[in-house]
Amino acid sequence: MNIRFVANQLGVLLLAMAAGFVGLAAFAGVSARLAEDGGPEAAAAVGFLVSAAAGLAAGGGLWLSTRNTEKRLGRREALLLVGLTWLVGGALAPALPTLGGPRPPPSPRISRSSGSSTAGSSRSAG
Repeated sequence: MNIRFVANQLGVLLLAMAAGFVGLAAFAGVSARLAEDGGPEAAAAVGFLVSAAAGLAAGGGLWLSTRNTEKRLGRREALLLVGLTWLVGGALAPALPTLGGPRPPPSPRISRSSGSSTAGSSRSAG
């Protein structure tokens, strides 16, 4: 099994994800500037930048250490690469909102915005 090639491709994947995080950080930064108080968008921008830095460090290290490897991808390597891609994506996606620090408490307007109650909604009319 050509595990060095799989590591190389995983490094390229992490670099691509880090580039996406930089774009998301820029979008969140612009949104924070447009908001009056910065709000959670500023924390999201910091979280995306931290994610991008970690992705650049890990992906760059993997890619640089394996860039001169044999470029042969067999069936087992392809299956391992797909599985690792799903694991990396699944591990990073839920962590993104928490990287910017603690979340602000939910707004009390959300619970009061509904004008009707669901109490008694299971009773039949008639």
